[in-house]
Amino acid sequence: MLGVQWDLVPTLVAAKSLGLCGELEAIAFPLLHPDDLRVDDWRLPDTMTPIDFGLPRVIKSTFRHIYIKLIGERRQAL
Repeated sequence: MLGVQWDLVPTLVAAKSLGLCGELEAIAFPLLHPDDLRVDDWRLPDTMTPIDFGLPRVIKSTFRHIYIKLIGERRQAL
């Protein structure tokens, strides 16, 4: 749909290297084909930053979301 080669999408490359997906070209689309939904003006960012899902980042992110949720609830109560 976006016209991006699958091997430029990090999540697809990782899934394929782990054997979690078969041949991407063999996917059957029962209703609409991706060509029917094509987005012509979309493009990848010029630089891609890797995302780290290590435990320290996950813990920090979780606490940040909890903190934001608590602060948001307190502001609404005032």
